[in-house]
Amino acid sequence: MTPTAFRRTALALALAAAAHLSPAGATSVYEGFSDYAIGAPVEALNGGSGWGGAWWYGGLDLNVSAPGLTYAGLPTAGGAATSAAPSTTQVAWYVRLLQAPVGIDNSTLYLSFLLRPEAGQPLSDYGGLNLGDLFVGKSGINAGSDPRYGLEGPIDIISPSGVAASPGETVFLVLKASFRPGDDHFDLFVNPLPGLLEPMTADATKTNRDLGITDFIAINNAGHWTIDEIRIGDSFAAVSGAPVPGVPALLLGGLGVLAARRGRGRS
Repeated sequence: MTPTAFRRTALALALAAAAHLSPAGATSVYEGFSDYAIGAPVEALNGGSGWGGAWWYGGLDLNVSAPGLTYAGLPTAGGAATSAAPSTTQVAWYVRLLQAPVGIDNSTLYLSFLLRPEAGQPLSDYGGLNLGDLFVGKSGINAGSDPRYGLEGPIDIISPSGVAASPGETVFLVLKASFRPGDDHFDLFVNPLPGLLEPMTADATKTNRDLGITDFIAINNAGHWTIDEIRIGDSFAAVSGAPVPGVPALLLGGLGVLAARRGRGRS
């Protein structure tokens, strides 16, 4: 390959790599449970950013745990929040107000978090996160014991994905909420790849719910679940930890391959 052809190929690779990266976005809300002492009850804790108050209410104990959950390519902090064993009389329901309400018609937000049913334990009834009265996660027994992650709202109206919850396995859930006059449009992406463009196809979609204006999220599970890395932002990139396009490792790797091929051509 001539030097000119090499430069052209490198430029084409750079453009292709940049095209597959998400543009930078703004994260307006974050909770990584890293501002607290390990073992502390989550109730009344007030760390993170973008919130309108501390965690409140309770039910089942929910305590800060370590190490935090991780997912390849997603920036993570050191803590998480893990609920106690299931109970016949209580569930974990921990609410936190947002600094600014969401759900205004003709607006869009993205919500992401990591979730894991605890290893070595039977899969409890349900586990996930509420945005207002929209539930994101593994739905409960009224879903017919369906173990798949999905969207629920109103109660018992389920839009499942094809991905089932499994004890000890961390899942990365990203909700895209498009608020419209009348029913809103919700897309759920299960285990998308951080650092790339928003997936073209959702794993679950719900179009039969008008969320309305809401000002809170809630950790909501039946016990033995861990949740971490809660983010709300204005784009897929903002909640998936995507890098600002620059000189990505993908590009550097591609240039290395080209250089190797060029060297072999001279031998």
